[in-house]
Amino acid sequence: MFRYAGDENYQLPVSCDVNTSTIYNDRLLIGFTYRSDKSFETIVHLQVTRRLNMGYAYDVLGSDLGQFSKSTHEFVIGFEMKRKDDMKFVTPRFSKTF
Repeated sequence: MFRYAGDENYQLPVSCDVNTSTIYNDRLLIGFTYRSDKSFETIVHLQVTRRLNMGYAYDVLGSDLGQFSKSTHEFVIGFEMKRKDDMKFVTPRFSKTF
C-alpha cells in the first residue's frame, strides 16, 4: 500500500507498506508487515470458534520515534454475528479458494 497525505501548505513524505500472511488449516493466520518508515510488525490471528476470533500484533519502531516508544502491542477480539455455512470465510479479505 502506498500513502501520500498533504495539501498546499504541508506535505508528508510518501510511505509504503509491504505485507504478507498465510492461513493454516482455516484457523491460524500468521503475517508480517514492513513499513518504509522503518517499522516491522508481526501478526497472529486465531479463529477460536466458528464465530469468535482473536488476534495479536507486535510492532517495532526503527525510526527516530523509537526514542519515545520502542514498540506497540495490539489485541483484537472479533465476533461474527452471521456466517454463511457454505463459505469458509465471510470476511472479504479472504477468498474461497480451498
